Amino acid sequence: LTVTETDGPGFLTLEDCGPREGDRETSALTFADRDTVAAMAVVPLDDDGRFCVYRSTAAHSIVDVLGYIGPDGEPLWFEPTVPNRLTDTRTDGACAPLQECRTGPVPDQSIHAVPVADERPRIANLAVVNGSEPGVVQAGACDDIGDDALFSNVNYLDENARSNLALVGNGDLGSCIYALTETHVVVDELGALDPETGYGWHLDQPRRVLDTRECAAAWCDERPPAGTVIELDVDIEAPGAALAITVTQPAAAGFVTVAPCDTFDGSDVTTSNVNHLAGETVTNLALVDLDKGRTCVYTMADAHVVIDVQAELTADRTNGLTPIEPTRVHDSRT
Repeated sequence: LTVTETDGPGFLTLEDCGPREGDRETSALTFADRDTVAAMAVVPLDDDGRFCVYRSTAAHSIVDVLGYIGPDGEPLWFEPTVPNRLTDTRTDGACAPLQECRTGPVPDQSIHAVPVADERPRIANLAVVNGSEPGVVQAGACDDIGDDALFSNVNYLDENARSNLALVGNGDLGSCIYALTETHVVVDELGALDPETGYGWHLDQPRRVLDTRECAAAWCDERPPAGTVIELDVDIEAPGAALAITVTQPAAAGFVTVAPCDTFDGSDVTTSNVNHLAGETVTNLALVDLDKGRTCVYTMADAHVVIDVQAELTADRTNGLTPIEPTRVHDSRT
């Protein structure tokens, strides 16, 4: 889900197309004035295969479909892993497929290989840092991305940090990243899609489980200071969940990470779910393990955090994820 040419700060939701009463209480993507930003989202379809996009402020919206969740075909199951950094071009350099690596960022209009352990597709957090100028990044099988592919995973401005959850396909040449303009790229693996083991999906309408701007059981204080860890009860019995994480009013550049609580027991936090600049409001989707319905939220900088549940990851393997070649189905500009 991408928004562009915005007339002011606001948010988008993905929802059923029925009538609404009262204000909307969740968001799939948040944006600033004159912003261009993307976020992965999970949304139920109606009986005609449709959903609706709502915007709080005048803006263009774009929808690229990366896969379908359901029982049909040959669905894959989500097998979570401990967050694992696959590549960071700031330290590893950029590596074209089947070629030697070079130091520095991914060059403009070029493809960079992402090292993975096997042939399974991945769910990964894709971060872009210090772009030379505005651009987009694509993630997927090396044969499915590039100049001719009409989709984007991350939209970024120059010299800022943006992140988005990505379904990273795998093909004959492996998994790759394509950058429209020169930029550094960081890829953190969150899990793999497996035909035999892993979680299925249960989809329902989104619901809010944390908003540090308001007083609630998980947090009732001022803006969480840097280094804060919040224990959050998501209030579901499933072993995992898809969470839309929004950072707003941050005092400085930083990141937010959602992970099992023991991840933050005295060790350095080395992976992220949302990257932000000072004063920036951004959203990203995360797939997280739950321990009896609980997880923990860490913020590197002083920042408010808002979390909405978009889906449950369940032991019931009825509805799986079938990746497809990314396909653009909606662009309000055209």
